[in-house]
Amino acid sequence: MNLDSSFSVPALHLLNAQRMDLIVKYMLFHSIASGIQSNDAEKLYKKHIMARTGGIEPPNYDGTPHVKNNVEDYLSAAKELWENMAEKGYDPAWPVPLGRDGLLLNAAHRIACAAQLGLTIPVVNQDRNGNAWDFDWFRTHGFTPNELALLLENYTRLTSQRTILFVLWGPVLASWEELTQTIGAIGAVLCQNINVVDTQRKVNDSGVVGQCERLPLPFGTCFIPRRNR
Repeated sequence: MNLDSSFSVPALHLLNAQRMDLIVKYMLFHSIASGIQSNDAEKLYKKHIMARTGGIEPPNYDGTPHVKNNVEDYLSAAKELWENMAEKGYDPAWPVPLGRDGLLLNAAHRIACAAQLGLTIPVVNQDRNGNAWDFDWFRTHGFTPNELALLLENYTRLTSQRTILFVLWGPVLASWEELTQTIGAIGAVLCQNINVVDTQRKVNDSGVVGQCERLPLPFGTCFIPRRNR
């Protein structure tokens, strides 16, 4: 974490395993940018908004009220944000607030939009802890195995320089605990026991997965450690 009170960073560098919602939002903004509606991206976006807020946006971390009262308001605001940022760039008057623990306090849509546009954005440190919205949250809030796999695959593509994928096969079962501890020493394990494998995938021009069909992989497990937040 940068110790300066404020600094600038490529928005893509703020995508991290503690805020997997950024990946969902990135997918939506990519769909908007391409001009080709992605049912996968929009469906996943709406589902995660409903699961988190019920479609009603909570107050800002500083108490400022918001005006999104249903999931369609969220979707309309996202499209408006992308159009504005694509035309004018990122507004420096709205730096991204970062908690002392390195987690975001707010601005997830702005970060994801700026990341999709390849922009560098201002960040300001705050003397309070941020908010996590990690893979386990998605796993425990009704997201299907295919949706979880889609989220993970897009995460690994967008953070490929900071992510390692391990596949442990059945014959190593006797050494399972030792191997997972060794992997954990490399970086925090994002998830394990996914037990899926691609049988077909469609990747768009920017490398974001749009559709996945998967079959169970009974003897394999995926580990995706992240080296940094």
